[in-house]
Amino acid sequence: MDLVYTSQKKGGSAMNKLKYLRESRELLQKDVAHALGISRSAYSNYENNLRCPDPEMLKRMAKFFAISVDELLGIVPFKDRWDDLSAKEKQLVAKYRALSARGKARTLEQLDFEIALESRSPVDERDVFRVAEAAVPYENTHA
Repeated sequence: MDLVYTSQKKGGSAMNKLKYLRESRELLQKDVAHALGISRSAYSNYENNLRCPDPEMLKRMAKFFAISVDELLGIVPFKDRWDDLSAKEKQLVAKYRALSARGKARTLEQLDFEIALESRSPVDERDVFRVAEAAVPYENTHA
């Protein structure tokens, strides 16, 4: 299996697809390895075509880089949708990926809350404070 990507941006030279995906997102090997739950050296072996990832690892890699396994393997043409994001969107994705599972869950809840607020017109500020107060557990500090 060959995870080589021919980049038009790099003058048509062949380069490793995993390396391209990682570097285009300004990530280090250790960052990707951590996200995939493997060691940096194991990821390096995949990136340098010294080892072939098993089907489950291919699925995890594809999910992490937001491409299909078929794109990763070169079965279908590769389109890096990362290039379609603005700099701010890329920053948000990078920060989200750095969060723990708990942090990601809280972030998604907060985004749902913000979207719900924006969908209401006009926003009653008293409702915002009631919801915010309900979200913060009361701690009895006088006990």
